[in-house]
Amino acid sequence: MPDWFYRTVSRPLLFRLPADKAQSLACSFMGMIGDLPQGLGGAFIDFLGHMRPDARLENTLLGRKFIGPVGLGTRLDGTGLAINAWTRFGFSFIELGPLTDTAQEAKNLERDESREALKMSSPATIDAPGLADRLRGKQTSPVHCIVRLRVEKADSASAAKSLLELAGTLKAHTGIFSIEVSTQGTLPGWSAAEWGQLWETLHANAPKHSWLLVVPVTQRLSFPDNIFSGCDGVILDAYQVQGGTQIYSPASKPLLVDAVKQVRGVAGDTLPIIASGGIHQPIDAKEVLGAGATLVQIDTGLIYSGPGLPKRLNEAVLSTLPAAEETAPPRLAKLSWFWTALMGLGMLIGSVLALWIALTRIVMPYDEAFCGISRAQLQLVNERLLPFMSHDRVSLAGTMIAIGLLYMSFSWFGSKRGEHWAKVAVLISAGAGFFSFFLFLGFDYFDPFHGFVTAVLFQLFVQGIVGDLPQRTHSSPPEWTETKEWRRAQWGQLLLVIHSVGLLGAGVIICCVGINDVFVHTDLKFLQTEFITLRDANPRLVPLVAHDRATLGGMLIASGLLYLLGSMWGLRRGANWLWHAFLWSGLAAYVCAIGVHFHVGYVDWHHLLPAFAGMGLLLIGLGLCREWMKKEQ
Repeated sequence: MPDWFYRTVSRPLLFRLPADKAQSLACSFMGMIGDLPQGLGGAFIDFLGHMRPDARLENTLLGRKFIGPVGLGTRLDGTGLAINAWTRFGFSFIELGPLTDTAQEAKNLERDESREALKMSSPATIDAPGLADRLRGKQTSPVHCIVRLRVEKADSASAAKSLLELAGTLKAHTGIFSIEVSTQGTLPGWSAAEWGQLWETLHANAPKHSWLLVVPVTQRLSFPDNIFSGCDGVILDAYQVQGGTQIYSPASKPLLVDAVKQVRGVAGDTLPIIASGGIHQPIDAKEVLGAGATLVQIDTGLIYSGPGLPKRLNEAVLSTLPAAEETAPPRLAKLSWFWTALMGLGMLIGSVLALWIALTRIVMPYDEAFCGISRAQLQLVNERLLPFMSHDRVSLAGTMIAIGLLYMSFSWFGSKRGEHWAKVAVLISAGAGFFSFFLFLGFDYFDPFHGFVTAVLFQLFVQGIVGDLPQRTHSSPPEWTETKEWRRAQWGQLLLVIHSVGLLGAGVIICCVGINDVFVHTDLKFLQTEFITLRDANPRLVPLVAHDRATLGGMLIASGLLYLLGSMWGLRRGANWLWHAFLWSGLAAYVCAIGVHFHVGYVDWHHLLPAFAGMGLLLIGLGLCREWMKKEQ
């Protein structure tokens, strides 16, 4: 559920349900997706979001590599129901639990939408066997699992014994444990010696584990001496308590910032601090990290802001890092963007030439040779046949113009700047386009011009695959806070995705029609004839038309993939180039496709409605995204 779907469709529907049912439904659905066999679920989530953190965000803590600064807290899915899905959301770690002797559901779970809050009298817990089963099914991932262990013991020796017993049941699945020894939102009143005994016992009996202390932040803190001297890190868990109810909301953030500063002052600069509570926007993470936190943890923020929040947090943090030192660029011929840009230029030149032919002579000499009759004789077969073929070929040329413009734009403004998504989008689209080349071969007709262009462009495509992606030199402006422009753009992005899916659907349908029925009802109505009449007039007329149809369908699929992947992966603040690329390529395609119908007199509104609907979705979607995409900050 990307933000553009969650904020527009999913969240309004889920918020109509009680909080516990909505949470169960969302986590069960995500779990079902994440648990698909052969890694299909993870691949699908990657396809929708492209959310993995940039390599520059990697950090080494607790003797382990963390791929980014953002983790998932226990309030959303502490029982790990959707663990295989969450690992693909841009998190570097996931905290599960609390782990207790017996599992229980969250009690009195409620939402307070006016405060973006989640209320409960106690969170859900899970038992060791249940969590072990979930972790055993966890697919391979660089995302770490931290298991929260909850014990309520009067003395540190008994607490250490219970912690070791709980951790021992999961030692095969994780080596990082967070320790919750609080009672009613406060730390136990142990002496410095007792705290020291706890850490000494844990490290002596489980030296390979990392032990993090969970500190509840419900008020301004004061710490016993040496409480942090033996632990491997601290999780500051900020929330409010009112009448026995725990409230998790952005109102806890000031407490969290203050607690981070306090702990950093007491524990020094080296102790890892994970800050959790009240982080609903990237600006919150910036403030908490600026106060001294090492990592941040979100949960309720995902409920109210959307599943794209970790990606936005990662990109915002990335924008604060010093610019990477530029290395000597490889030779131009070794760079992928150079070859894919040439491929786009070749498409553009070929499409303009095809458009000129389609508007003038329409058929080429090799078309006439294939049918065994001249252009004049084709007109005698059916006076509307050449205009009909012109309408197919102009529509094809318009689609090719759009693809050429998008390939060049994605290459120059995306891949050249090191944007991985832009390279992948071009190569996926081109791969689909080249595959569609084989469709028209089934009609026993080889179009020499089409074959020549395909052969030339395929070489550029191969070079684009093996070519290198340059070092990323451009970061998008950070999305520090939700703005009205961003919220409006979520609707625009949804419409652009629907438009892209429509193009893909149209491409598949036209391919199927091209290789089966060839003509639809409105086509025969325009031609004022029957399929059998054309076939009997010349057996090769239908294959000639069919190969145009199959090619048009393939190009629609290729263009649909470009719009879809660009809409899902590339739309962001300041991506003004992508907005213009979508606008001008789309207008070129739709003006050709719609305009030629009026030019040849093929004006059937049922036939033209999908084209007008597609253009409308594109323009409205771009209109909703305009203010957001043109602003740098």
